[in-house]
Amino acid sequence: MSNRERIVWRIFRSKMHIALLTVFLAAFWQIYFRFPLPPSYYLMIALHTVGTSLVNALTDGREDALNAPDRERSVRPLTPIARALSLICFLVSFGIAVSAGWKVVLFGTLLNALAALYGYAIPIRTRHGTGELRFKSLLIVKNIYASFHWSVALILGMYIFADQPFDGRALIPMVILFLIAFFVELMWDIRDMPGDRLAGVNTIPVRFGEPVARVTLHLLNLATAVVGTVALLSDALPPFYWIFAANTALSAWFIEQYMASKNRPLASHFYVIYATLFLAAAVAGDLYLRSRAAY
Repeated sequence: MSNRERIVWRIFRSKMHIALLTVFLAAFWQIYFRFPLPPSYYLMIALHTVGTSLVNALTDGREDALNAPDRERSVRPLTPIARALSLICFLVSFGIAVSAGWKVVLFGTLLNALAALYGYAIPIRTRHGTGELRFKSLLIVKNIYASFHWSVALILGMYIFADQPFDGRALIPMVILFLIAFFVELMWDIRDMPGDRLAGVNTIPVRFGEPVARVTLHLLNLATAVVGTVALLSDALPPFYWIFAANTALSAWFIEQYMASKNRPLASHFYVIYATLFLAAAVAGDLYLRSRAAY
């Protein structure tokens, strides 16, 4: 691995682009909701994302031994530095939650408990002796579990932090985000096939093969486009969200490039960066249009 590649991997493995993606996902849908969300909210979800990613790395050791060897990590998950960093992230995000009220604290605690169970191996007794239950190892359940956090939990968190009554407006963003998150999770499953197979993580590509996974990616992308188009044509979403059409075309192109790529780990991170930049551009465009309208 060259020095340039090592630097790129250090940036990717730091999870900072994942944290930024979370921030811009919330900001993107804030264009629709117009909730009174302060900067502290975005700091809280960014820190929570980094902290959760580090904790998940502790429970994913078996598959990550092959999928993400320590030499590719900027922060190794078992080191005191990683543990201290995750603790700092959670403490600061918890402090922000406390200042926002008990509802945010309760919601965050429940979310953390669910996130911790994602990769944790729960000892169980069976007819054949002792075994383990791991949600991440269950076919499709893994994808649903993770996608829930990136869709339902994210939108609910915005409502709770802004102290807004839950209404029907949340349903369309939840569905769209769920489909997109499922798409990304499946893309990562294709990337992580060697380690997942070794660790007994029963994903769609491990169980059914890459051709089925490829078709599923296209179907998820198409379903996202259909839901978004129906919502736009029925005026359930404002015209600004027609930018989804560009994302549909780009994602369809990326699927084919990704499946043919010889370096899927790198390609998967580039997709996250693309999504972050796409959302950031949309947020910047909205801010510009609003500033023009104010004059």
